[in-house]
Amino acid sequence: RDVLKGQGVAAAGPLWPHHWAYDSTLGGYMHDPSLAATTLDAAGLKLRTQRDRRRARFSFTCILPENRVTEERIALNVQKQLYDVGVDMQLQPLSAEEYNKRIRAGDFDAVMIDMLSGPTFSRPYAFWHWGNEQRALNVFGYRSAAADRWFEAVQSALSDAEYRVAPGQLQRTMLED
Repeated sequence: RDVLKGQGVAAAGPLWPHHWAYDSTLGGYMHDPSLAATTLDAAGLKLRTQRDRRRARFSFTCILPENRVTEERIALNVQKQLYDVGVDMQLQPLSAEEYNKRIRAGDFDAVMIDMLSGPTFSRPYAFWHWGNEQRALNVFGYRSAAADRWFEAVQSALSDAEYRVAPGQLQRTMLED
């Protein structure tokens, strides 16, 4: 939502920012082109002239579902932010069938995907919890024992107080990761 408004602020962790247990005291990531360029330079990713005479540090392709306006608008904003620091992200819209097939096969450089959960944790659990039965959805290879513990704490909370602690700790863990 904030990316669409041009603020460049991302939510911290897998929890929907309007979820009642969301910890708004945790910071997110700020879009800082100057810091990004400096970090890329320090990593040895200097601006170079590409074959097509564009200047870029490197190029990659990001797949996204075709005819999904929200994902396309976010992808275009991310593409512009990366362009501003010399990174060339090419967008490749795919049919839903091809998109899902490529994600499950891990056949992508980058993917634009809706990971926020809305009012529940079922989607982030499926994508980020390593020990779940649907590990096939964790195509990104994310593994964190701490995050898994907090996901499990969300699943087993017996009171609102217990439940409120777990998402905040999960946010913190994933933000630090």
